[in-house]
Amino acid sequence: MKSILRSNLLITTITVMLLAVGCSSFTEMEGTEILNLYDFSKYSKEGFLFTPYSYAGEYESIGIYEYEFTPDIKLYSSISDKQDFANYVSAPSKIAKIKTEEGTKYYLREQVNFKYVYVGILDINDVIEKVYNEAKAHGADAFANVVVEREPRTHSGVPYVVTIFKGFAIKRK
Repeated sequence: MKSILRSNLLITTITVMLLAVGCSSFTEMEGTEILNLYDFSKYSKEGFLFTPYSYAGEYESIGIYEYEFTPDIKLYSSISDKQDFANYVSAPSKIAKIKTEEGTKYYLREQVNFKYVYVGILDINDVIEKVYNEAKAHGADAFANVVVEREPRTHSGVPYVVTIFKGFAIKRK
């Protein structure tokens, strides 16, 4: 009797598992490759140093910099309301670009509650340019202990990524 109950329980469990797997929706996912390149060569040619390490030589302290860059998030109720957007790229890529006074900005389109939300895409090279200009304006010619972090966050249910730059600005002697 115990053996029959155990067999029935095992058969029932396997049947339920097969039904659950068979009835669930499955979507395929394409593989991706991501390369994060922080290109400092332009600044090296100008004599400015970015390093993730401490600086061993003599230097004058300028300051500790911690910049947090948050993308802008825009809400449009439908694609037809995107009048500000130029050269909208087709839905599969979900990328839109808008021309602003500062230049072209790129946005990732997400759909939330039947409305389209556009999350700004931040170019890491823009981040590097901004911190370089700020440090240079204060007399620095190097950043030591450089760390670049990406931190996921949400705003009103919309996911986005904050880029954080940290570094010790110095003037080498």
